[in-house]
Amino acid sequence: MTKKRKVANIMPTQRKGNATQACSKAVTQPDLTSFQIARKGGNKQFDAMIESFYDGIWIVDAKGVVLNVNTVALNFHRLRADEIVGRHITELVQKGIINRSSTMEVLATKKQVHMLQYLSKNRRYLLVTATPIFDEKGRLSQIVVTDRDMTELTGMWERLEHTLMLQHNSNNQPLSKGTLELKGMKVVAESEAMRRVLMIALRLGQLSVSNILLLGESGTGKGLLATFIHENSPRKSQPFIQVNCAALPEGLVEAELFGYEKGAFTGAKPSGKIGLLELSQEGTIFLDEIGELPAATQAKLLKCIDEREIMQLGGLKTKRIQCSIIAATNRDVEDLLRRGLFREDLYYRLNSFNIKIPPLRGRPEDIVELAQNFLFTYNQTYRTEKQISLNAFERLKNYLFPGNVRELDNLIRNAIVMSDTSTLDEYIQNYIDNAQAKTIRSSEGPVCLDKRLNDQIRETENHLLKEAIKRYRSTREIARYLGTSQATVVRKLRKHNLSPLSKTIPS
Repeated sequence: MTKKRKVANIMPTQRKGNATQACSKAVTQPDLTSFQIARKGGNKQFDAMIESFYDGIWIVDAKGVVLNVNTVALNFHRLRADEIVGRHITELVQKGIINRSSTMEVLATKKQVHMLQYLSKNRRYLLVTATPIFDEKGRLSQIVVTDRDMTELTGMWERLEHTLMLQHNSNNQPLSKGTLELKGMKVVAESEAMRRVLMIALRLGQLSVSNILLLGESGTGKGLLATFIHENSPRKSQPFIQVNCAALPEGLVEAELFGYEKGAFTGAKPSGKIGLLELSQEGTIFLDEIGELPAATQAKLLKCIDEREIMQLGGLKTKRIQCSIIAATNRDVEDLLRRGLFREDLYYRLNSFNIKIPPLRGRPEDIVELAQNFLFTYNQTYRTEKQISLNAFERLKNYLFPGNVRELDNLIRNAIVMSDTSTLDEYIQNYIDNAQAKTIRSSEGPVCLDKRLNDQIRETENHLLKEAIKRYRSTREIARYLGTSQATVVRKLRKHNLSPLSKTIPS
């Protein structure tokens, strides 16, 4: 009998209670040292061993090439062995043969990875576990991927979640990240920070909460999160109206939001116009860049939120409005309040619930997944088969992305269109090098010709080290980011009186 051990993380989050204990006990995983033992016995014995498993088994080498796969895995994915054996895992993802790669994450992190996959071909859920195997020198040798059919357990969890929602979840516990994955969300959330954001958003949406304020830098995905809240709310079958307040002409903001009667002002349509708030009746209105609204419009919007009524320009009667209001801004609201550019009472009305979306540089775990999604999407759009190597993925993870997700999206799309080679590595490398050079130049200002060369080098080193410390907290990670040795980093930090563990950085 093959030695077995329990999976520590069978579902994305653990639950308390008898149902969870029963499910956890029912799921075990083979001891992976058995693969190495069988491998020594010869290929026939090894092949016979992996064929005997109830789970699907993939064997991938240290470069990401599929070496072997058993019949169970082939049946799960409805594939033939000649379609995948000998191919690189990125090629399988790009061609849509598999929709998500745990192997790529193991190659990038050198750690065991768990994920839940949905196979639309046969409507099955698989719990995928990718485990790195290291040789006696600590180098990655192979990756063993197991596919476990979780369809029955997944259905049980969905029924349990539905029951809990009907009971209004009396314990007021946040929904698990597993629930988010089971609902097929379109938002990438590999990082814990983004998972917390999505769990809060899901709860607010399911409870049909209004007056939500989304905060975050430009390009972090505030519009996508607003859509996610709407699509997971009871209002999802009703209109979702997205308004960019900064794009509305200042003289027509009120007319666009509240509508107008015929003849309300010069140039008005003879038939009048329905406002965007009225168009979102029973649905959701998303007011992006809310900080750009003129003061007069802010006062009228506040009255609308308080009384749930609007009056069109030139109108004499009020109209009842029943819609969920979500607002967003990338500006410092506290600064706007201090400068009198935003009404304090409107801020507190809109800020009943607020969600702060972390910037992409604060969740590097999401970068590889996002890049893979964009690569797959634009390869399909432009009918190409471009690829990104592991080294290029690593460079992407180490780049700070001041433009956040939008910048990554544009980078991958432009690389696919503009690159003349089958791989995007050179384009990505040049883009990051140029962007980092511009950052250094802009932060340092004009080069002072009066300074000695050594002074210029010292200032550049100091700036790069400070940027690395903002993101990383170990000298090994900083060395990887800067492309140098750990010993060099330690020496440079000591030279500039800096520490990766410091909470504050000397100027």
